[in-house]
Amino acid sequence: MAGSIRSARFVYFMMSLYLFGGVFNTIFLKLQNQINALTVDFQHPWFQLQTLFIGEIYCLIIYFIMRKCKPRFNTSKEYDNEGKLKERPAKYKFIIPTILDFCGQICQMFALGMIPASVFAMFKGGTILSTALLSKILFKRLFHRHHYLGMFLIVVGIVLVGFSSLSSDKETDGNVVLGYAFTFFYLLLTSFQMISEEAIVLKYKSHSIELAGWQGAWGFLFGGVILIIFQFIPCNDGFPLRPDICSIDDDGDYLMENTIFALKQMFSDVALFFYIIGYTCSTSIQNMFGISVTKFGTATSRAVVDNLRPIIVWIFFLLVKDGKGQRETFSWLQLVGFLLMIIGIVIYNEILELPFWGLNLKLKAKMKINEMQKEDREYVNYQDNLIKTEINEIENLNKDPVFDGMNKDKNNNNNATIIDINNNNETDNVLDINNNINNINKNLLDNKGETFYSESQVQDDTIKK
Repeated sequence: MAGSIRSARFVYFMMSLYLFGGVFNTIFLKLQNQINALTVDFQHPWFQLQTLFIGEIYCLIIYFIMRKCKPRFNTSKEYDNEGKLKERPAKYKFIIPTILDFCGQICQMFALGMIPASVFAMFKGGTILSTALLSKILFKRLFHRHHYLGMFLIVVGIVLVGFSSLSSDKETDGNVVLGYAFTFFYLLLTSFQMISEEAIVLKYKSHSIELAGWQGAWGFLFGGVILIIFQFIPCNDGFPLRPDICSIDDDGDYLMENTIFALKQMFSDVALFFYIIGYTCSTSIQNMFGISVTKFGTATSRAVVDNLRPIIVWIFFLLVKDGKGQRETFSWLQLVGFLLMIIGIVIYNEILELPFWGLNLKLKAKMKINEMQKEDREYVNYQDNLIKTEINEIENLNKDPVFDGMNKDKNNNNNATIIDINNNNETDNVLDINNNINNINKNLLDNKGETFYSESQVQDDTIKK
């Protein structure tokens, strides 16, 4: 995985929290849009975009509190893929993913006002493919058979879910071609946002909470300027997207965004206030752990998990009534699509192993085992080659004439030494025998007065023997 090394369980835990935040983020946003406060429906897309950045600012507040309470927080050293020590990034580097996120949200708003939501949801699944393509181009990341199969199943599932929702979507009077163009730009901007975040965490030492927090700070600054400007821009009757991206007040007047009236509605309705606070908190959780998934996993893994969100939201509103007292309509085609998405996600993340067509040959766990076995084999081969090299060197030395002559001289010296030792031993033996003979002769002279052997005879006999 990218950035830093963590166990698979830790990465799956980050994915679960990211999914948890994303699910409740979608639920709270949907419930907001179904509230009628001060006799008017709550329709404030630009204000809601600003609350998204407020939720990310929560992360920055948490980061500073943790730095204050725990001085050693985020002080450990981190190294990049080349083993170099990571430096802390300048704060302006967080502007790039913020701008991409901001522009992506705007494209999403315009696209939803021009094409059906189900069609947009189908194309939104393309973020997996676009993010994977950018990862392959920019980071030279390798994808294997199980990755491609997982992405294919997810995209097919999204298409089935979209087709099942076409009949229930309202027709839009906007420019369809322009809507598709905004959808395309949304896909690119979202993919580039995830890739830029991954580039930051790969190159620099940045905590996930810090990165999400600074994105919220920059986004809140940009959004604040836009809200002030839009407060004075009216939406004329001829503007085709007026019901989707403009705000109406209690007098029936439309503005690009009426932030003052949005705040009045928020504090006049307890449920709406709760939904907005819940939206900001869930946004904080989603972005905090989303960047963690990017840091300890990959941007493509984050895009894959993000497509699991509509499945859980769909199941939630099948069981629970929404703000208008209605439940989601059950569809078998939608169920099949969601099942394909789930299967694709677990295959891509290597939770499910398929032992055919070579789909399990490049799993990370197996690749790690194979790499360890390869290292063991290389070590054994190295030892064998080392021994063979030493044997060959010894044989070559023995064939060398100079070394061979030295060996012969050494052997001759050894043989001469052995002969000298043998001669000395024989001389000692002769002396011992002579002493014994002298003693015997002396005894015989004392007894009989004659000698049977002389010393020269004994020596001759000994040498012959």
